[in-house]
Amino acid sequence: MEAFYTHKKFLEWYIRKTSGDIVECGTGDGSTGFILDLIKGTNRKLLSLENNYEWYNKMLIKYPETENHKYIFVKDWDKEISNLDKDKYDIVFIDQSPWSARVTTMNHFLNSAKYIIIHDVDYFPRNGIFGKCISQFEFDFSDKFNKWKLYYPSTPWPCSTGPPTLVGSNVKDTCVCSI
Repeated sequence: MEAFYTHKKFLEWYIRKTSGDIVECGTGDGSTGFILDLIKGTNRKLLSLENNYEWYNKMLIKYPETENHKYIFVKDWDKEISNLDKDKYDIVFIDQSPWSARVTTMNHFLNSAKYIIIHDVDYFPRNGIFGKCISQFEFDFSDKFNKWKLYYPSTPWPCSTGPPTLVGSNVKDTCVCSI
């Protein structure tokens, strides 16, 4: 199961680098509990959105709501994302399905969140949605982000594409760094 959590190292680094609230689009053992552990004892809040009812219930039982952690069950990603305050979140972690919902989420927060972190991001340039393929494992995301960094997991990779995690920002005074 750890093979699916290739984003954790990068997610942790950026959470530790910031102090504001976090929105997680697509819940899971490799993100929800992990983020909650990282912000435990702080006044930071986590909002978790999930559209798979079984997964939503599983996470709700495993990581119950608290004053600092709320869930939204999503029936319509476009509607739910458009209702979120663009200026409230330092970090937007994007790992939901369907793929189109990831684009909706990214676009909503594109110029407001300090850091947008997208797991499995190679799907988008490979399918001509955003970003550009330079080579098999090189991509350019300057069509969306002024500052961005693509991170791959340590080898051996859990799947043939890595998978890579993108961290991007269009917010002044942020640094997207090598980790």
